[in-house]
Amino acid sequence: PIKNFHGLRDYYSLVKSLGSRKNNSVSTQMALARNFGGTNYADQVCKKHFSSVITAFHGTKKKFRDFSVEELIKANLEDNGARHLMIIGKSDSIVNLLTYKLRHWSKELSKKCGSKIVGRSSAWDMEPVVIYGSQFPNDLHDDYQYGVLSKIMMCVEAGRPLILTDLEIIYGSLYDLWNQNYITVGREGNQKFYTRVALGAHSNPMVCVHENFRCILVLDDKKVDFADPPLLNRFEKQKMSINDTLDDRMKRIVNELSTWCKQISTFVKNGNFAESEFKERDTFVGFDPEETLQSLVIHNCATTDLLDEELLFKCKEMLINIASADGIIRSRNSGLSVDIKEVGCWENVYFHEQHHDNIVTYIQSLLLDE
Repeated sequence: PIKNFHGLRDYYSLVKSLGSRKNNSVSTQMALARNFGGTNYADQVCKKHFSSVITAFHGTKKKFRDFSVEELIKANLEDNGARHLMIIGKSDSIVNLLTYKLRHWSKELSKKCGSKIVGRSSAWDMEPVVIYGSQFPNDLHDDYQYGVLSKIMMCVEAGRPLILTDLEIIYGSLYDLWNQNYITVGREGNQKFYTRVALGAHSNPMVCVHENFRCILVLDDKKVDFADPPLLNRFEKQKMSINDTLDDRMKRIVNELSTWCKQISTFVKNGNFAESEFKERDTFVGFDPEETLQSLVIHNCATTDLLDEELLFKCKEMLINIASADGIIRSRNSGLSVDIKEVGCWENVYFHEQHHDNIVTYIQSLLLDE
C-alpha cells in the first residue's frame, strides 16, 4: 500500500456522497469505489473496512459489486458536485484513451445535461484540451509556467474539459481550483464562481469558473510513489489501463491477434521451438504486449464497421505493415508455417502490396491513400 494515498478529503467526500444520494447498497458501494479507488487493492480495502458499514445500513450483507473504470469516470463527470479526477496509469496511452472516450461520451452526457440529471448547461462541449508538461531545461522558467497557466485559465472560463499530465511545476498554483474553493457572486440561480490562480509570488488573479469545467489530471503509475499526498488527496482517483476500455468483442479479437502474433514470431525448427526463441518484438517494430494489439483493435472498431473476420484481417494487415523484413522471412519457419498459404499471403502483402523499400515511397503511398 502507498502511504497517505487516501486521506481525510477522501473520507469527507465519501460522507458527502452518501448524504446526497439514494440510500441503497449500490449507491453506497459506488461512493466507496469512487472515493477509495486508484489502486489495485481498492476492492479489498472497501471489503475489509466498510463491509460492516454496508451491513449496518442495508441489512443483510450483500456481494460487493465490481464497477468498471468507465462507470466510475462517467459517474464523476455526471456528478455536478464531484471533485476533479485523477487517472493513474501509463500516461501516454491514458491521455489518448481519455480523449477518445470523452468524445465518444459527449452526446450521452449532453443528453443527461439537457434532461437535468446533472446541473450543467445542455451545451456541454466534451472536446478536451490536453496540455503536456515539458521537461526541457529552457521550459522550466517563469515564462513557460505563465503560458501554461494562461491556457488553463482560458479552459476554466470556457468550461472545456482539461487533461493535464507531467505538469508538476505548476500544480501548486492550482490548489484553490482543485479544492473547489470558490468565491460566489450573485443570487441563487444566477451565481458565478471565482477562484484564485497563483501566478508567481505577487500575482493572484481571480478566474471565473464555468459550471461545466472539469479537470482530469493524468499521473503516470511510476510517479505515484513520489507524488505529494496533498495533491493526491484533492482528487477522486481511479486506476486505468487500456484493457479497461475493451468490450467482450474487442477482448476476443485481441486474444486471437495475440495468438497469431506469437505464432508468426516464434521460430520453429524440426517441429520444436528453437533455443534462440524469437519474440513478437523481434518481428513487429515497437511491439508492446500491453498496448499494441489493444490500441489497434480500439482504433479499427472506432473508425470502421467491419465484421469480426474482416476486422481481424485488417488488424493483421496493419501489423504486417510494421513488421521487419527479416521477421517476414523468418515466418516461413515460424509457428504459423503449418498454414503455408497464410504465410505466403503475408509475404506477398509485405513485399508486393505494401511499401517498405524506402521512406520516400512509403510517404508517397500514404499521400495517395488520402
